[in-house]
Amino acid sequence: MLCSLLAAAVSLIACRAAAPVPRVVKIGLVGSFEGLYRSYGYEALYAVKAALAEWNERGGVAGHLVELVALDDSGSPEQAHRQPSELAADPDVLGVVGHTLRHTTDAALGEYARLGLPLVSPTAWTNTSHSEWVYFAGASHLHEALTAVQAAGLGPGARLVVVGGGEEWQMLSAWWAAVVSPGDPIPPDARAIVLDVPPDRAAEWVKAHVGLGVPLAGGSDLGGDVLVALAGDAATGIWIGRVAVQADAAAQVPFRQRYAALAGGEPGPLALVVYDATNVLLAAMERAAASGDLTRAGVARALRETDWQGLTGRIAFAGNGVRAEVNVEAVRLPLERK
Repeated sequence: MLCSLLAAAVSLIACRAAAPVPRVVKIGLVGSFEGLYRSYGYEALYAVKAALAEWNERGGVAGHLVELVALDDSGSPEQAHRQPSELAADPDVLGVVGHTLRHTTDAALGEYARLGLPLVSPTAWTNTSHSEWVYFAGASHLHEALTAVQAAGLGPGARLVVVGGGEEWQMLSAWWAAVVSPGDPIPPDARAIVLDVPPDRAAEWVKAHVGLGVPLAGGSDLGGDVLVALAGDAATGIWIGRVAVQADAAAQVPFRQRYAALAGGEPGPLALVVYDATNVLLAAMERAAASGDLTRAGVARALRETDWQGLTGRIAFAGNGVRAEVNVEAVRLPLERK
């Protein structure tokens, strides 16, 4: 009898020992947590934490709790380029949300593709990596900027001057755009000026060109607090294009309440796109787990199949990783948070 009891006890212990232990998985966030652009990074951080809390309260991703690894790029392209390697060194990091500025995202894209680390970016994009590893929850910078120009009252065919822009502006067929460096004189026949430079450089430019008498426009990076803080009244009236919120007020309440509890204030426009990007990444991880392939490669494959209804509308990706459809709105500086 005693032998039978001992055998049963050993068997029970063995079964318990063999029970699978839930795996802790991680996602990364890279943003500007120090320096001039720290407000961008923390706006993103609280949005990611809000999404993670919701998923973990429901049991995580397919039963696996998800942890966050947040790294700082300080708004520096050089530092942004280094951070993907730091995240890739941790095998538990299965995907990344980031970065929080267009120029830092651009600097890092090739590294995510090289390392085989999935990225879902909330920022506007200029160049895509054409990689299976990189996806954009935001709009193109051209889409944002031209929406802002049209809100200022100009239509296709108007002469635009783009300060700091690249060759993508010269490839437009419906618009006539002259690209100039920040220190160049502005052609006298300019009908509108697009600021295609980081917010600190945009602030320097607008302070040096007060009273031009033509509309100024830019993309979502200029909608944060840096441009207005540095340029003051000179930034008033600049048109900004950004991803539009599509969810009604009632659908936004849970996120806004959770965000406010974490941040002590209301979310800005970047936070809503970051929140959607984080949900897209976590949902892809869950699909990868359901298929038996909760790996970086499995997450990347699952991202290609994304069909997520977020606060900024439906998110699905085209073959080059950009958002297949996205609504962009134009607003004027200074902005008020809702």
